[in-house]
Amino acid sequence: MRYPKGCLDLSLAHDYPLLRQVARSRFVTHNQLFELTQGSTNERSRSSFNWRLRRLTEHKLVLRHTVASLGAQYVYSITPSGAGYLLGKGEIAGQRTEDDRRQTGELSVQHSVELNDIHLASLRGGVLVKWVPEVEVRSENELTAASHTKDYDALLTLYLEGGNVTVALEYERTPKPEKDYDAIAAKMKAERYVHQFLYLAANQQLLKLVSWSFRKMDVRVYFGLVADWYRHVLEMEVFNWRATGYRRLATLLSEDPAKVRAVPQQSKLRFEV
Repeated sequence: MRYPKGCLDLSLAHDYPLLRQVARSRFVTHNQLFELTQGSTNERSRSSFNWRLRRLTEHKLVLRHTVASLGAQYVYSITPSGAGYLLGKGEIAGQRTEDDRRQTGELSVQHSVELNDIHLASLRGGVLVKWVPEVEVRSENELTAASHTKDYDALLTLYLEGGNVTVALEYERTPKPEKDYDAIAAKMKAERYVHQFLYLAANQQLLKLVSWSFRKMDVRVYFGLVADWYRHVLEMEVFNWRATGYRRLATLLSEDPAKVRAVPQQSKLRFEV
């Protein structure tokens, strides 16, 4: 069958997974998109992937960006046309397109790209059961009464030997005012549907700033460096204000909350507070 000029016959098996991942990532590099979609399509050829992505870009379903700080790779985001296609397939990620199109600053793009790296590290480490991105968390919070207290960067269901556990992820790459972290801490304390949190930061100074607002709260938030997540995933060492010093993340996630012993605050951090 011949199609009118300018039309595109989208494949559910190949095009749909690419569009869905672009929307879920908000911004994603060429290499990240290839790796993130390997589990959702049986197309393993890099040349076929390149052709398909170029085709989606030419038909304005995907927008291609160049970002100087990210090197030679193109970065992709979904267009209103691409989001409209996804909405027709029941994808709630497509509902967030208009907001995301306004947030095309380089810092926003970098944050999304680095979240993709966190996602990929969990896939490579074989610990990820499910990843719910921020765009879906945000949509559900706006559309349902049973909502989370915050639009988390992601909700991760992780595989542990004793059973799967779901954690809310926050990633901090640039500092905010202290009052913003106080507000985040209050939201996490009020959270009803997730009981453990992983807070990753780009460096030790930022980790100190982020964690300080939680020092008097009885909340299971685990703080660590994103570089350690990349290297070790669940074997990384993190700290929690209720636990003694740094401990293995997998151990804390699988621990009965009643067994976590409260200790004096000054013994918690490797860095000075």
